Amino acid sequence: MPIPEGLLPLRHQRVMDVVAEAGMDVSPWADYARGAKSPAANPNFCYSWTFTEPGKFVLLNLWYDELKERDGVIYQDLNYRDLTLQFERSKDKATWGRRAREVDLALQRAWREKLPVKVVVCDGQRRDIADPDSEASKVERRILDTEPWAITDYDWLSGAATVTRGVSPEPYLDQFSVTPPTDGAPARTPRLVEVADRSADVRRQALRRAKGLCQWCSAPGFRMPDGRVFLETHHVVPLSEGGADTLANVVALCANHHREAHYGERRYEIRERMLTYLSDA
Repeated sequence: MPIPEGLLPLRHQRVMDVVAEAGMDVSPWADYARGAKSPAANPNFCYSWTFTEPGKFVLLNLWYDELKERDGVIYQDLNYRDLTLQFERSKDKATWGRRAREVDLALQRAWREKLPVKVVVCDGQRRDIADPDSEASKVERRILDTEPWAITDYDWLSGAATVTRGVSPEPYLDQFSVTPPTDGAPARTPRLVEVADRSADVRRQALRRAKGLCQWCSAPGFRMPDGRVFLETHHVVPLSEGGADTLANVVALCANHHREAHYGERRYEIRERMLTYLSDA
């Protein structure tokens, strides 16, 4: 299934107009020197890359040519933390760095609070991300998508996120999606380590397959303050031993049995039984 033609923007719309169409109050746009005549040109808003209605939804701008489709599902992979760091390395891109950080924070909020996402699909002249000296992108056409979107994965370690069309916020999360503690946290020493990449889509499918129950003991995962159910995803054959990062090698376990699967005296028994379970799934 290709990207629906209805998502391709065909006309120019002002940012303020699509923000208002999304259901946000745009009266603050008039609160600047030329606000009475040109509220849509308020520089505090018209250049923003994201907007948030606290407790209700997040509004994101997505480029049409970066939309992807898999098995009939439309989505886009994002990493605005990487973009933030890239822009902050350039002295004359500090404003872009601030805007990218705002998007990353909005993604975090939507993921943490299970907020729905509304999407403005944009088309126009794209900057070359690989070229730090390239000129800013220019949106020539935009359209507010009428379908709901949601953040279906956010990796707190890397900032990698996935936003998916036509779905509700994920009801499950794992150890890679939990907000790291900040208050009272001990001092940390930076270290250079190599971490194997884990597919967010595989983790998400494994959690959905488990339906909130540990696949070893069938105990329900505990509920987070936002209502999502927590389980830990586990590679039955570890990645360090050549295990595949696929649904055929990943299960969802309660925290206790996840630790036992790594360190307990029954770890090889757990491995064999989980492999049998996966082969029959």
